[in-house]
Amino acid sequence: MSRHPLWEALRGELHHLERLVSGPQEESSQPVAVDDLVREAALLCSLQGAPVAVEASRTTVVSRPTEVRRVVQNLLANAQRHGVGPIEVAVRSRASDVEISVTDNGPEISPTVAARIFDAGVTRDPARGGGLGLYVSRRLARDLHGDLTVPSGSGRATFALSLPGGGELDHPGSAGLRGLG
Repeated sequence: MSRHPLWEALRGELHHLERLVSGPQEESSQPVAVDDLVREAALLCSLQGAPVAVEASRTTVVSRPTEVRRVVQNLLANAQRHGVGPIEVAVRSRASDVEISVTDNGPEISPTVAARIFDAGVTRDPARGGGLGLYVSRRLARDLHGDLTVPSGSGRATFALSLPGGGELDHPGSAGLRGLG
């Protein structure tokens, strides 16, 4: 018997949430080429029919790559599912952290909605999701000593993942790539 895809996604999110709540993750921190990780996630999203433009900055952080990838993939999936194309991802190295922002052309998220958008069960469209993705993503971001926020002022729907640290990569295969898809 085949299960409904929404049920399977919800089950996966609940399993992951259980792991988050139960304690430390098995994966150890290691250098993560943020641009490479973002390009891989953007390529997957593009292959699913949602073109993604990437603005990269040759940045690396010391973190858990599987968890960072999960947050980025979830933000891209949300932009694909709930947003208005095209999707843009920007990686910016700042003084004390690295910011990965995911933006689409949907309307800017109001402060009222932003105040509760990371709560478990909050969803714009229950038929398209159970409202756990952003909750889990923020928990992951904070577990990585970063955060997931909704910046205001762009006039468009934007989510920003910040991760501590960051530096420029020194290997030639990490040059920025623009305009995937």
